[in-house]
Formats: sequence, C-alpha cells, structure tokens
Amino acid sequence: MLPALLLLLVPLASAQTFHIGRCPKPAVQGNFSMEQFLGRWHQIQSLPILQEEGRCMAADFDRNADGDFGVTFSQILDNEVKTWEAAVCPGKEEPAKLGVRYHRYLPECPLWVLHTDYSSVALMYYCQDLYFFHMDYAWIMSRTRTLSLQTLKGAKEKFTEGGVDVTEMTAADQTGCKDN
Repeated sequence: MLPALLLLLVPLASAQTFHIGRCPKPAVQGNFSMEQFLGRWHQIQSLPILQEEGRCMAADFDRNADGDFGVTFSQILDNEVKTWEAAVCPGKEEPAKLGVRYHRYLPECPLWVLHTDYSSVALMYYCQDLYFFHMDYAWIMSRTRTLSLQTLKGAKEKFTEGGVDVTEMTAADQTGCKDN
C-alpha cells in the first residue's frame, strides 16, 4: 500500500515541498494581535504550492458582519481573478496559531504567523506530517507588492532559525497587478 501511495504523490512532488521526518515546530509571533493583522497581504515568496499557479496573489484578512474573522485569497490565473474564502480562528492559547476552515464540514488547517511587524512583512507557515515525511508550506507576505533584498534575507533567516527549509522558495509574480 505504501508504494502505491508514493506513486500517487509523485505528480504533486514538483509543486509541493516534501522532507523526510516530522514537521519542525518553529516559534510563533508572541503577543499576536489579529486586529492589527487585518488587511491585505501580498505574496512575495513561497515554497511551491500546486494551487498557487497564478500571479498577483494576495490574502485579505477581515472581520465579517458576525464579528468573526475571515480571509479571501486571490490570484489572477488565465487573465481571470480567482478567489476562495475561508473562516479564520486565532488560537486560544497562542493567537498566532490560526485555524483556517475552507468549509464548515472540513477540519481546520493550521496557519501559523511566525513573525509580523503588522505594517510591512509577515511570515506564515503550515506543515503536514505524512507517515515518515512532511509537507511544508511557507510564505513571505508584504503590505506592498515588493520587499527589499535585506528584508527578504532576514525573513528567510527567521524561517531557517525555526527549522524550516526555504531553499526552494520562489518569487511570486506581482507584475502588472491591479487591486484584485
């Protein structure tokens, strides 16, 4: 059964980042404030993700009419704006450990905010253990469509300090974007 499972994962391998062993457990942002985190974040760099093939990728965190938090992800794919929404729930003991729910019948996906200054940069991370390996997701986000090389270098160093391998991180295409 395990060889069959591995064969099914081969096509995904080019668009996901797999590593041997369990997920690292990097520290998350202390004293995280979801209120300060709200607003638009543009994707600057990320580990390869199958669902993120477009350009002008962004995440808009907001508070809905019921007072709950949500996020709308957007990208331009084939000259069309594609969006998907999710509910967001800050962790009770560690608010920076967000739970993201794409549908009420699906379980929450963890999305950790490892670092943010709220005004320019945010480092976000998710990892999934699968048998004897894990699959990483990591994003460097910004309030603007670009970041300085020095800020990018510092962001990658924070990931590395937390045990997250970002050597395969690639730049998002933020060219020719309007506000999606």
